[in-house]
Formats: sequence, structure tokens, C-alpha cells
Amino acid sequence: MSITLVTPGKDRPPAGTYPIVEGVQAIGAEDTLFFASFSAAVGTSSYTSTGGTLTIQSSSATRVVGSFTFEAMRGTVGNPEIVSVQGTFNATNTTPGGM
Repeated sequence: MSITLVTPGKDRPPAGTYPIVEGVQAIGAEDTLFFASFSAAVGTSSYTSTGGTLTIQSSSATRVVGSFTFEAMRGTVGNPEIVSVQGTFNATNTTPGGM
């Protein structure tokens, strides 16, 4: 399973704690907000974040290290499936010019 954490239209943020919100709230926001999306298995519908936090412990042009905890939902409003997600990451940049 792969979890994607995105802050639309923003540069790589510095170390700190940031909110994870619903995707529509993150788009065009002035503040640094993240949203998360993932599928539990190939061919299944995606979960999307409803709220949580992302903590970046260190942030450089070559590596970002931190942790996250959030709730995510898939399904319909009348019959949602809600899960709690938490984990850590150590992401390296392989793109020339930085993250």
C-alpha cells in the first residue's frame, strides 16, 4: 500500500506540524495543508483524508523525515467506511534540483 501526502501548489515545507485535511480544503489554501489518499488493494476505491496531522522532523533538498496520523473515509455519506492511519516516512529525492 502506498499513501500519498500532498500539499497542492506549495514548495517543500520546513520542519513543523501541519494539518491533514479533506482534499478540497487543501487546494488553493494560503496555509500549508496536506491531504492524503490511498487504496488498500489494487482495484478498490480510494480512501481520502478527513483530518489529522503530519509532522516533519527534518526537511532538506534531498530528504524529508517525519510521521503522520489521520482518519480517512471511503464510500458514500450514508454508508462510509472510516479508518485510522498512522505511520512514519523517510522520503528521498531523486529529482535533480531538489524536492
